[in-house]
Amino acid sequence: MPELQNECPALIPSAWAWRSTRLKLAVLASIGSKFVTVLLQLLVLPMAVRALGAERYGVYVMLASCLSWITLVGTSIAPSLTIGIAAARGDNEAEARYLTSALCIVGIVCALILAALGALLWHSGVTGLFGARYLAYTDDIYAGLLVLTGALLVQLLLVVVEGVQGGYQELHIVGVCAMLGQVLATVTLAAVIACRAQSIVNLILCLCVVAFLPRLCNGLVLIGHVRRHLWPRPRHFSPRLARALVGTGMAFSLAGLGQFLRQDGSVVLVGRLLGPGPVAGYALMLYLTLLASGIVTMQLGPLLPAITDAMAGSDLEWVRWAWRRTMGRNMAFALAVGAGLALAGPALVRLWYGPALAPSGALSAAVGIAFILQTWEVSHHTVLFGLGCLWPPAVAFVLQNVVALALCVPLVTIFGSTGAAGAFCLTSLAWNSWYLPYLLRKKLSAC
Repeated sequence: MPELQNECPALIPSAWAWRSTRLKLAVLASIGSKFVTVLLQLLVLPMAVRALGAERYGVYVMLASCLSWITLVGTSIAPSLTIGIAAARGDNEAEARYLTSALCIVGIVCALILAALGALLWHSGVTGLFGARYLAYTDDIYAGLLVLTGALLVQLLLVVVEGVQGGYQELHIVGVCAMLGQVLATVTLAAVIACRAQSIVNLILCLCVVAFLPRLCNGLVLIGHVRRHLWPRPRHFSPRLARALVGTGMAFSLAGLGQFLRQDGSVVLVGRLLGPGPVAGYALMLYLTLLASGIVTMQLGPLLPAITDAMAGSDLEWVRWAWRRTMGRNMAFALAVGAGLALAGPALVRLWYGPALAPSGALSAAVGIAFILQTWEVSHHTVLFGLGCLWPPAVAFVLQNVVALALCVPLVTIFGSTGAAGAFCLTSLAWNSWYLPYLLRKKLSAC
């Protein structure tokens, strides 16, 4: 494994072949990871949901959605870190400066997050954060907040380290570790259910703590053994690189903020307006699209550093080839999944998760259409970011989702949770369905 990890394009005759091979490895590892994840969670998670009941599961998804913004800074710094490591092309000193500077930024953010959460809980309490419908679950909420906050802060650090690994085009290793984590989480969750110890806190421990253990080991092995020059040291901190990472990361932050508003923001809004029961069904439909989107991101994740590497070598022809192939596959998959959700979503949820969580036909159709549009958007975003076009698509994406979230308030009041899914469909069709292809054509013609 060290021999494979220390390869670089300069040692391989064809950079095209090197990038294509790494891309295939990452995709294959992601396929295995996603297959295992979907298979195991479709078998075990329904048992946990049935054991908890719709309302307790609704409390869990509200907790997860309220705190998911913690990892937003990591998902914004990681892509810019990936681009920086890929552009460094074997300069060990520069790579170490990139990682140390990124970890310093994230460390400061972690301290601010802990202070902000403490102040918010002290000032507002459960009623202020979640609403009066959740008072019966106060003890579960406080314990869940404590465990989930710690787990997400660790994940925040892991996302940064994995951003470095992405720059080496070693995302196949990350995919394997994620797969092992899902296996451990599923086995642990099955044991909890068998012992009749299911609770909101135990669900968090299984899905958000145990699942991270292989990724944590991978990160420690990467910086402590395989690439020891990456080990963070004070002398490696670079204010210039920190500013560059923050500057580039702000564009990724906007894209991440847009996704947060669409996924978690809408869950929180539906939960506040309708209560823990209705939000459970809505969140479950979004969770099913999240599982399906893993098939999309398993191709797009490795594509970002590969495009960066290709542009550093002025290999625009490879970029065009990779883009056409990836877009065709992803959209064919999205159309199949979207149609399946629209036609068979209620029946599948009723069969696997129970009638209490079964969505209406209108909600299933809206979520299916939203998944197709989301795949279109994220596919364009990945290529545009790899080509260095960051701000226009990021600003457009966050504005689109801010408008959609504002539309959710009246639409949810009238149409229930279907109104939330419909709001995001409307804004995607009105804006990004045409604007992103325009940006991509403009950028490719300018290269």
